[in-house]
Amino acid sequence: MKKKLSALLILLIILVGFWIRFYRLNLNSPSLYSDETTSYSDLVNRSCPTNSLLDFLCKNLFLRLTRFTWFLGLTPLGVRLPSAVFGTLLLFIIYLLAKEINFEKEKSRQIIPLVTLILAAFLPWGIHLSRIGVVFVVLSLLMVGIHWLIYLKARTVKSYFWSLLPIFLSAYFYSSMILIGPLAIILVLSKIWQLKPSAKDKKIILIAGIILIALFGLFFIKKTGRGFDLAIWRDINVTANENVDRGLARLSNPTIFSLNRDPEFIGRIFYNRPIAIINSFVRIYLSFYSPDFLFLKGDPILRHSTGRFGVLYPFLFPFLIYGAFQFFTKGERKTKEMFLFWLLVSPIPAALTKDGSGYLLRVTNMLPLLTYLSALGLVEFLKLFKSKLKIAIAIFLVLLFSFSTYSFLFNYFHVYPAKAAGSFESGFKELADFQKEENFQTLLVIWEDYYPRSYFGFWQPAFFKNLNNFTVKKIAVEQSNFYQVAENLYFSLPRTENDLQVFLKDHKISFLALPANLKESFNRYQLFQQKPIEIINYQDQTPSFYLYKIF
Repeated sequence: MKKKLSALLILLIILVGFWIRFYRLNLNSPSLYSDETTSYSDLVNRSCPTNSLLDFLCKNLFLRLTRFTWFLGLTPLGVRLPSAVFGTLLLFIIYLLAKEINFEKEKSRQIIPLVTLILAAFLPWGIHLSRIGVVFVVLSLLMVGIHWLIYLKARTVKSYFWSLLPIFLSAYFYSSMILIGPLAIILVLSKIWQLKPSAKDKKIILIAGIILIALFGLFFIKKTGRGFDLAIWRDINVTANENVDRGLARLSNPTIFSLNRDPEFIGRIFYNRPIAIINSFVRIYLSFYSPDFLFLKGDPILRHSTGRFGVLYPFLFPFLIYGAFQFFTKGERKTKEMFLFWLLVSPIPAALTKDGSGYLLRVTNMLPLLTYLSALGLVEFLKLFKSKLKIAIAIFLVLLFSFSTYSFLFNYFHVYPAKAAGSFESGFKELADFQKEENFQTLLVIWEDYYPRSYFGFWQPAFFKNLNNFTVKKIAVEQSNFYQVAENLYFSLPRTENDLQVFLKDHKISFLALPANLKESFNRYQLFQQKPIEIINYQDQTPSFYLYKIF
């Protein structure tokens, strides 16, 4: 009877977790971001003939599992529902993980998986990941969770090697795991080594390990193009602080600390590019353990955070600390090693990228572990008290958790869509609709890059059905570059007013769209001093785009 009630309660929590992830998902609120609208090409790609079995499986199985546009159409629900579905499945994996970690047989410990499940269902990090079209991030984390389960259960060489399969799938789904994968292989090989295999088996294990790490090397070469672009050592601003400090040191007089020589001599040792890169890495790495990220603000990018809540609720702070203390002093060695490894390596991919500080999507692997430690801390804290006081404190904590969850959900559904509109680049749907209303006349959008073309392909698929096959044309006009992404659609961030005027005249552009955040930069242009024919607003009624009639 108890098992049935327990199973029923688990099912109920998972269903409520799914409902929160599914509620109002059909609305474009917050609006779809460009990364989500790239699915506009799915419908076209699936209609093309397949040229191999792998291509057939990709179009008819993989894409159908990860994007539901094939039966829901190009809609917010079609893009975001897979994240909600797999995010809900992740709850079950986290529960199983907590149950597997539950190594002590005391009755009070049996509640830890249940508390972990409740936290995972309602914490901000899980809700955010499950309500935007980042299904590959969710799938990557799901695979890591399966790896943890197999790893903790593993007792033989074969089972340890089987635990590595989900790691490869995780790296396939999301490139951040390409950096962590080889380290995970080394951890697994170290556990295999502790099984004391024969000398012959050791050679086989070493060769297998080298081959597996080499496979990650191939992943690294093929899938990290954008990652290289974001690397901190390629950031031209990485030495900005060092340059300032070195310049100030150069202006000072010699002292004993400069060896009574020109301060520039010592300044070169402390303020240089390698030191700047190391400082940047450490700063970004530590940002993921800061109170701001964990409890107060979360990801500074509002697509992944409300800006008002961290990945965990603030009241969990002391319980996370206490849970970690209990876990690392009383836990099983193998489990402690796994937790310590993943907590330390998870921020590395984000710390190697210039925009990585607090970036939620690149650090998801540590979040289920922090959730478990928080649950452990809550249960262990209640054990310190006798029955009556324990019940009173438990009721207080339930009320505190309920208040925190309700506060987050109210903010998420009533404040967040308007607050995060700029981060989601809201306004492009309305821009695509405007172009349709004007019979798809030529439009130039003032924008630094041409990636927003995906918005037009998504929201106006009938007209832009061949957008993905259109060869982007770069048109140089004096100092400026203009990009033609369709017969009637252009993007550019012109350098001079003359360049813009020449291009508008030569290509007979009908309409010009200027983002509100760039208006001040272009105010000196005579063209933008006239009254716009239309203004596209964010949800809070502040301007998103100004539209001007040209020809």
